[in-house]
Amino acid sequence: MLREKIRIASETDGEIRGKFCRETLGEEELSGLTFAGAEFSACRFVRCNFSGASFHKSAFSDCVFSGCSFREGWFRECSFSGCKGEGSDFFGAVFKACSLSGGSFSYASFSESLWENCRAEGVGFRDAGFSEARFKNVSLDRADFSSADFFRASLKGTDFSRCETGGILLSEGLSELKGTFVGPLQACALVRLLGIGVRTGTEKEPPSKKTTPFR
Repeated sequence: MLREKIRIASETDGEIRGKFCRETLGEEELSGLTFAGAEFSACRFVRCNFSGASFHKSAFSDCVFSGCSFREGWFRECSFSGCKGEGSDFFGAVFKACSLSGGSFSYASFSESLWENCRAEGVGFRDAGFSEARFKNVSLDRADFSSADFFRASLKGTDFSRCETGGILLSEGLSELKGTFVGPLQACALVRLLGIGVRTGTEKEPPSKKTTPFR
């Protein structure tokens, strides 16, 4: 049913609506299409091209996006629950008033993407790319950003204190984190990136040594 609706929409420039369950598409050309109020449940998309596609008030539940492209796509008031998008390309995509819960987008590219008034809870973003991405009023809870790339990203106001951020990639000086919020342990790890040692107060004092003053 989904494939037929895609064909009609491609020919008429119409919107794709409806509920789709356990549909499978492979290497389909879906660029520039508009999805409005569509609901996808346990669907699988393999190497499909959604570049420039628009999604409005659409929901994805337990779906798989394997090697798909959503470059410069638009997502407004959409939800993703338990979805997997490992390695997919969301370069330049725009997410507004969207929610993500569970699932994994490890190794996906979100470079130069915009996230505004969004929420991500329990989502895996390990090794994902967020270089030059922009976060505006983004709420994060138990999201895993381990080893994610945030080079030159704009993250001001974002609270990472309940997220995993070990090994994230930043520019020299950690300017991306200006105006963000992190937990105590995260702060210690970030300070070490600046080459600053952290004392906990429990270390033994090193033996005193004579020093020669500078002249």
